[in-house]
Amino acid sequence: MVGYEKHSCGSCTLCCKLMAVYHDEGLTRLQKPANTWCEHCDIGKGCRIYENRPKPCVVFECLWLQHSEMPDELKPDRSHVVMFELPDEVKRADALAFRDDKSGIEVPVADVVIMEDPSYFTLGESFKKNSRLRNVVETLRSKDLRVVVVNKFQGKLYENL
Repeated sequence: MVGYEKHSCGSCTLCCKLMAVYHDEGLTRLQKPANTWCEHCDIGKGCRIYENRPKPCVVFECLWLQHSEMPDELKPDRSHVVMFELPDEVKRADALAFRDDKSGIEVPVADVVIMEDPSYFTLGESFKKNSRLRNVVETLRSKDLRVVVVNKFQGKLYENL
């Protein structure tokens, strides 16, 4: 069996741009909408308040970090997408769509979310340009996982693109 070295963020900071973070507890309060750089991000270097970052940032790990077998070309700063699993409490909700009231984004509830960087792609375009990404999504779907693609303030199930 081939062993894989654990991935690390390194110079990747794309989640600090694409993800919405609304946190009003503890030392660090943050009201960051999606698709804007976090005020604490040193782009290409990391978080300037890493030791005191908000809890949503502490617990977040993209799928590329979690799965060391994913190729380097799928690292978010190279692929221009951030892939992550929705929290169980969102997946367990009987709703067909999840709405983030702060950002206005409404997306279908799915197991995995793929956020495309709107500076590089229109909705669903990343799959047309990156066969490895398309293969990952097809593998996820073969395991009966629902995948939703989000770009700017639009979200669609992968099979509806």
